[in-house]
Order: sequence, then structure tokens, then C-alpha cells
Amino acid sequence: MRYRDYFFNRFVRRWGLRAQGVAGSSGREDVTVIIGVKNRCDYRIVNALKSLRCQDYDRQLIRIVLVDYDSSQEMIEKFREICARFDARYLRLDNKPVWNKSHCLNIAIRQADTKYLMSSDVDVFFEKNYISACVRRLRDDPFQVLISSFYNTPSGLVDGEIDVLGEYGAIKKLCGFQKTELGLNGALNPGINFSLTRFYQHIRGYDEYYTLWGSEDLDLIKRFALSGLKVTDISANSSWIHQCHEKHEGVNAQQNFKEKIAQNKQYVLHTHTVERNDADWGIPEKK
Repeated sequence: MRYRDYFFNRFVRRWGLRAQGVAGSSGREDVTVIIGVKNRCDYRIVNALKSLRCQDYDRQLIRIVLVDYDSSQEMIEKFREICARFDARYLRLDNKPVWNKSHCLNIAIRQADTKYLMSSDVDVFFEKNYISACVRRLRDDPFQVLISSFYNTPSGLVDGEIDVLGEYGAIKKLCGFQKTELGLNGALNPGINFSLTRFYQHIRGYDEYYTLWGSEDLDLIKRFALSGLKVTDISANSSWIHQCHEKHEGVNAQQNFKEKIAQNKQYVLHTHTVERNDADWGIPEKK
């Protein structure tokens, strides 16, 4: 009975997710790109947003949302200026002393109404065909979550604003290729992920249990896989580059940092449910 119930429930989850995907499909192939940030405002976020505005995909179909999770007050005007420059929406949250990437991203995920969604980061920049490559893959089979390997810059290689179109290839040749095997249907790096918006909303976004750093991206991909989505590597079609920075930048000084990382790792290993969070997930005032 136990195994029969398990497989029956998994079938029901897959059916429900597929029904959500079909219901959420539309002819307009617009994309919401979400970036969460806390106390990180320099050339790297400029390069990230510039690369999104230099995509070969229709600019009018790309909506960028920067969620500022209670960064220092002196950064607010800088963020506003950067977002204005690259036509990005700026969402500011106050009174969030503990970094919670899941809750930060969920605020924008819950509000998103585009067909597709990409969860991104402040310290990466993309090859110009990244979004178009993802959309083509999902046109062929919408029941996927797309991730990839990436290239990691050596210290000092990128130390300011760059011409992402003109310099991408040259920088890529000097970078180390990073391939992180996670054991989830061939998953590589889960930090940058792309799928139908309805799928993120169906599972109530990232699990808001995770705080400080680590495991929330892997957890998301694991739950997508349990829901019946295929986890697809698109590294052969396009790529992205990670800009070097100090490990755990901006959060490693917070209390009980190492202990929380260990808790996060254990939680992702031993938690196997698909739907997480309360009904008020992604509400700014929740945390």
C-alpha cells in the first residue's frame, strides 16, 4: 500500500502540474527575469542587467525585476539609477535583517504574469542568445526546467563595466568551466533556472525555510523533478559567466552562519514534498 500510494500521488502531482502549464500558456512569449539582492551594488549588477538588455530576444518581451531585500540605505539611490538605466522594475523591502533569498525571489514570482520566468543573480552575465535558446526549448516541450553549466572568471579578470556583446567570447575563453553534478536527472548548476511561470507558482515558489545561504536552488530543482518536469541542460546552446567575488559575500557575517548552512544541507536531503510554504508565500510583510 505504501509504494502504491507513493506512485499514485506522484502521478496526481504530475497531472496537476501539466494542467497548470496548459492553463498558463498564452500566445505572448514574454519573460520575467528576477534578481534578488542584499548589500551588493557594483559593476557586476550593471553587467548582469546590461547582458539581459543585449539579448537577441525582443526587448519588449523581457521584464526585469530587481528585488532589494533591505540593503543599506546608501545603496537605494544607486539601485534606482541602475534600474532606470536598464528599464528594470525596482522593488524595495525594509526591515529584513536576515537574508532569505527564497522569500526575496518569491515576492516577484508571486506577482509575475508573463508566460516564462527566469530566476537569475546579481553577479552573472549572459550570452546574447540565452533567453531565445531557452524559449525555443520550451516551445518544443513546455514541461521542462532549464539550467546549465557556467564559466567562472578568475579574480581580477572582470573588474568593471564591460561591453557584454563585444567581450563575452574573449572573456569566456579565459574562464574556468564549472560543471556541478547534482544527481537530479543530469542537473548541473541550479542557480539560474528557466521555466513556465505557472510551474513556479504552482509549487509556491522557493521554500522560505532557507535563510542566509545554500540549497534553496537545488531544492527548487528537486521539487520540479518530483513534480514531473524534465530537468534539461542547455549548455550546448548557450551559456553564462559568473563574475568572481568573495565567497558568501554580504551574508557570511550574520549570526549562526555555518550552522544554518549545515541545517540547509540536511533539510534539502531529507525533505521530499513538492508544495511548500503557507498560502501567504511571497507576501512582503510575511517575514
